[in-house]
Order: sequence, then structure tokens, then C-alpha cells
Amino acid sequence: KAIKLDPSNPMAWTARSMAYNMRGDYASAEADARKAIELAPNNPKAWENLAWAQMRQGDLQEALKSADEAIRLNPSSALAYAVRAYTREQLGDAKGALEDIAAAASLDSRYQEQYERGLKGGKIYDPNLDYAPFFLRAGLPPMAQGAPAGALALLLLLAAAAGAGAWLYCRKKKI
Repeated sequence: KAIKLDPSNPMAWTARSMAYNMRGDYASAEADARKAIELAPNNPKAWENLAWAQMRQGDLQEALKSADEAIRLNPSSALAYAVRAYTREQLGDAKGALEDIAAAASLDSRYQEQYERGLKGGKIYDPNLDYAPFFLRAGLPPMAQGAPAGALALLLLLAAAAGAGAWLYCRKKKI
């Protein structure tokens, strides 16, 4: 609905991209992230969403480039480091993956378990885990598959509303 009200709002496109990523509709997530980037090329959240969608679709080289850009724009983003770690792991770069998940864990303790698994030679990335809390920055651990969809939808709605409100505030204040 926010996109219909103002299709030039990059935060609305970013929020919908995140929603598509969480639903597993990675092609739509990629399309919306690309639109957000077209409108605001320095939007690190859009680059994170693009990297995730690309990685989940198996476009690992492009996911790596997108994660690099997200980190360049926001070196404090644990999620961007984690997505790059997952991508590197799938590309066979165990050393780079461990370095990136260590960076993610240093920024957000929710990645500590993945880092410790990597230190022991285990897989860092688990494709069966629900990573939605990492996107929402809710401070919650990842949810097991089959978690209540209503709670997730409410969190997503709140995140989208907050993003749209922040964008409108900045636009009004011409920040």
C-alpha cells in the first residue's frame, strides 16, 4: 500500500523486498531491492536484501558483490557480514566465511553460535533456519521452521511502518 501511495519511496520498496525475502519469494525480493537501489543507491538495507535474495537463488557471485556493497555502505551491519559469510561458504571460501561470520558475531551476539560452529569446522549457514529476526533486528534468536506466522507478520508490519515513517520524516525535514 505504501508503494501505491508513493512509488518514489525507497524505504517502501526495501520493506517489501524484506517481506518477500522472509516469505521465500526471492525473485520478487530481488526486483524490489533493485527498485529501492535505483531510487536510493546508497541504501545499505536494500543491498542486504538484494544480496540475500541473490544468495537464496544461487546467484552467488552477484550476492557476493551486493554484500560487499552493503558492507561498504554500512560497515556496522552484522547482517551484511553474515550474508557475505554464507555466500563465501557456498563458494568454497571457508577462511573468508569464517572471517565474515566473526565480524558479524562481534557486531551482534546472535551470530556467535554460527561462528563457534565454523571454528569447529561445521557449516555456518543453515538453509532450514528462519532468518527473519536478523532482518527485523528484533534481538531474538532465529525461529524454528513453523513458528507462528501471525507474530512474524506483525513484526514485519511494524518494521515497514517504522521505515516508512522515518523516510517521510527525512523527506519533510529535507535530510
